Amino acid sequence: MNVIQNMINLVISFKSLKAMKIFLLISVFLFTTQSFISLPREPEVQEQLLHCTVNIITKVKTSSGALSDSGGAGFFYQFETEKGDIPVIITNRHVIKNVVDGKMIFTSRAKDGSPNYGDHLEISLTDNAFMWIEHPDPNVDLCMAMFQPVVNAIQKRTGKLIYYKVLEEKLSPSKEDWETIYPNTDVVMTGYPNGFSDRINNLPTSRRGVVSSLPRLGFEGRNEFLIDVPVSGGSSGSPVLIYQNNGNATRILFGGIVYAGPTEKIVTSGKVIRDGSITSEMVVTSADVPLDFAYVIKSDEILGFKTFIDDLISQER
Repeated sequence: MNVIQNMINLVISFKSLKAMKIFLLISVFLFTTQSFISLPREPEVQEQLLHCTVNIITKVKTSSGALSDSGGAGFFYQFETEKGDIPVIITNRHVIKNVVDGKMIFTSRAKDGSPNYGDHLEISLTDNAFMWIEHPDPNVDLCMAMFQPVVNAIQKRTGKLIYYKVLEEKLSPSKEDWETIYPNTDVVMTGYPNGFSDRINNLPTSRRGVVSSLPRLGFEGRNEFLIDVPVSGGSSGSPVLIYQNNGNATRILFGGIVYAGPTEKIVTSGKVIRDGSITSEMVVTSADVPLDFAYVIKSDEILGFKTFIDDLISQER
């Protein structure tokens, strides 16, 4: 354990990226989470999907220097490698940009393996367990953090395990799958719009809609597609699942990640009312009104992080 502690001390110093990568290797390959083991009391699939996300609550610095409440969703994703499965937390880059304070809130795992609703485990975003890695393409609004160091940090501090479910790499549509996904295909988005959630049970909200573009072509030249689901601040980072009906069965595919929604600027004008009387004063107002669609980054883009994962594995050899 002295070797491990030495690595942790190196990470805390933040003086060496190499030391950070060594620590991540220890976290990924030496400690193994139990959340992937088949458990005796697994919830139904629809309930398990609620545990694929995590609430990210932040305070960000605005252009004026003031602090503003913000946040979004993160989700658990699992890379498949020759050395085993590697879990990470993924969200949009803009969710954690300019963050000066914040936290993630998890649900603990009961002794029988079920989610222990009401027992919350929090960790600060400034904790040394987090090292955010941005997507190598600056035009792709994604970032990730290794999840095992977070599991280890919370377990060390509380003695408890996190209950969570991962979206596996194999759930992403293949090229052939994208060819068969059409507009009006059912989708479900899970997240925290405007921070709204079941705070007592630490559960996100889900919204149902349909695909609104032709995913195989992308949307306006980007590797994205459009869904007919209303979004608001806090929806960023929400995973989108595609429910593809193939006759006698329904396949669930991990379609991608919400990062924004289109808006239309509405300008109105009218006379000012004072003390219940209409005056001759005129006022003009404008507002960006959501069009109740959402832009979704296709899950294929997550594979852009594979270079970092492969680098970790090569250093482990």
